Amino acid sequence: MSQNFFKFFFFERIGSGGGAGGKSSAMQIRIPMYIKVLGQPVPYPFTLLAVPIGPRIEVDQQKIDWGSVKCLQRVTKTLKVTNNSVIDASVRCLMKSKSSLWTVTPKKIHLSPGEQTTIELSLVVDEKQTVNDLLYLIVHEGNDIQVAVRAKGTGTPITSQEDLSFVDFGTVYATQTITRDIMIENRGRKARKLVWNSEKLDILKKYL
Repeated sequence: MSQNFFKFFFFERIGSGGGAGGKSSAMQIRIPMYIKVLGQPVPYPFTLLAVPIGPRIEVDQQKIDWGSVKCLQRVTKTLKVTNNSVIDASVRCLMKSKSSLWTVTPKKIHLSPGEQTTIELSLVVDEKQTVNDLLYLIVHEGNDIQVAVRAKGTGTPITSQEDLSFVDFGTVYATQTITRDIMIENRGRKARKLVWNSEKLDILKKYL
């Protein structure tokens, strides 16, 4: 007695109404089918069951730690994104916080089946503190992905266009008063107190 095996290949993409927030729908599809058997007057009925899913997107890191980063210094890291499915994928990239210190490039990507790309995450810390955020990858008709990011700010957000480690007044004659205007900018989120003193730096540190 011989046995015959049938293979069914079924591909289905979810429509715009499939699932809240762009998630894959878990709705099961039932397709009635029939097999005609030679010598039998009535076809043999059966039901083909299928569950449609969207594209499968994978990232190479779930957490990215910048470590210690100097204030106002831009540091960029990368994240690999892979479309591990047989259909195209459209992905939006955005940060959770509207006032995030991180910027992501590009904000929209399109991946063919099996394609891999790299997105860049740039950080500019503006305070001496630990900062955290979440990167969202919104996959159209698929499951969204979250990547945690963190860093520790060091140094100070006080900056000047001039090098304040050495201020040269040039030639100054006796009894003559010389005035220099120096522009100092606070790019941080907190108010700062500036203390000027002709003493050594170690004495000034008690005010910082």
